[in-house]
Amino acid sequence: MAEANPASSLPTTSEITTARPAYDVAFLDDLLTEDESGKVIAGKTGTAATIDSQALDAVVSEMCEFPEKKYAYLTNPPVAKRGPISSFCNFVGGRFNREPEHMVDTRTGLVTLSPTAQRIIRTCFTDISPEEIVDYHTHIIGHGEDTSGSTGCYLHPAMKSWKHPTQHLKGLVFLSACQVADKHLGDLQFISRLLRLNTNFVPSALLPVPSPYTFRHGHNCILAFDKLYTLAGEEDLAHTSLYVPNNYVLELAKDSPGSFYPVGSVHPYRADAIAELERCSSQGISIIKWLPNSQGIDPSSELCDPFYNKMVQLNLTLLIHTGYEHAVNFAYLNNAYGNPLLLRRPLNMGVRVIAAHVATEGSSEDTESVPPKNVPCFDLLLRLMREEQYKQTLFADISAITGFKRIPYLHRLLAATDIHSNLVYGSDYPIPAINIVVSVSKIVNAGLLTYQDGVCLKEIYNYNPLLFDFILKRRLTGENSQRFPVSVFKKHSKIPPFRPF
Repeated sequence: MAEANPASSLPTTSEITTARPAYDVAFLDDLLTEDESGKVIAGKTGTAATIDSQALDAVVSEMCEFPEKKYAYLTNPPVAKRGPISSFCNFVGGRFNREPEHMVDTRTGLVTLSPTAQRIIRTCFTDISPEEIVDYHTHIIGHGEDTSGSTGCYLHPAMKSWKHPTQHLKGLVFLSACQVADKHLGDLQFISRLLRLNTNFVPSALLPVPSPYTFRHGHNCILAFDKLYTLAGEEDLAHTSLYVPNNYVLELAKDSPGSFYPVGSVHPYRADAIAELERCSSQGISIIKWLPNSQGIDPSSELCDPFYNKMVQLNLTLLIHTGYEHAVNFAYLNNAYGNPLLLRRPLNMGVRVIAAHVATEGSSEDTESVPPKNVPCFDLLLRLMREEQYKQTLFADISAITGFKRIPYLHRLLAATDIHSNLVYGSDYPIPAINIVVSVSKIVNAGLLTYQDGVCLKEIYNYNPLLFDFILKRRLTGENSQRFPVSVFKKHSKIPPFRPF
């Protein structure tokens, strides 16, 4: 039976009224709605209360007063397809039987999660508020066939045709995890689902500080993804697995400034790379995303030097994949480009770098040993992160580290407390939404979670895989009771996720 949240847990008018000018808002039991002028008024139901305007403005201005939206986001999940293939994809992909909004019963206002799951969530928010959470690694996927409006996205044909059964099946699993059921509305369904996961992140009733809102949330850094370019600077669509334009993530961030920060992606070989980098910076983007293994980028190439110089000049951060890649491999893959030692070139030029996934998969040639030998990528990255010269410029995100192939490195990562101050949080969404990739049972069996935590996390996953990923990484426990410090999950002072202009 779900644990009840008594009315006494909500703040009373007298508790939240101060001497400052005040205005009326509502305790929302559903999504915010707008009047004809676009002004936020209230949810479908609610109880009016007087709230300090100065304290609330910081939240309302960012989380509620949305600008005119470019996209008409969907508020309800699509109807799931039926059939043996769809059932299989839903089983290994998005195995959800609840929606994020269902964590709170709109009729009673009670949290529907089990008492034990509620307790675990509460413990993860005793030292951090949802608004402080920054997810530095959230993917956007689109196939460009969406009739709801041109997004400019592209997905390689191999992912969309049974002529390539393995890749197509992988694509269907990914789309299932993102609740995409219709290619003609696929791009809109993807971003609508992500927005609902963000805005319905955690019930306010489970937080230590009373709030007038049913749910509270933080920010997701949403990633653009550039095409593959040849050494001559020419676009190579045939070897491009996917493409997400910079303009698209900028538009999404402008639509939902309280939820999303835009992260750009510019291939350093393209002829207009410097101009596009300057344009991204002028729009407020402060992080550039690369996946060298799939984009055909050698981070150690001198071809990248002008790009690195411009990044330093513009004070941009490079978010770069490290280690092996298996997800984005439809058209091109060279895992040699995931070698962390290739980062020495940008680091030596002064570029600030975030090494994605802490290089927790695969091995690469240790070119600095005599004779050269294959070494786990994780060890190569640890070597760099422990060098004094890089402690102010080299960081790593913990996205995707709970995937079943990466579990063997988790105990060592938790024990490496000397680098924890240079770690930042990332989910690698939609990866944590893919049921078969993140095996809670294997993490429990590895001694990183208690059995009870595992049961509760599976319950949370059914409602919201983003909350699931956050709670999972906060609860991970090493052999000597080490956990990631709360600072990992907040905005890092040295890595601004966005610069408003």
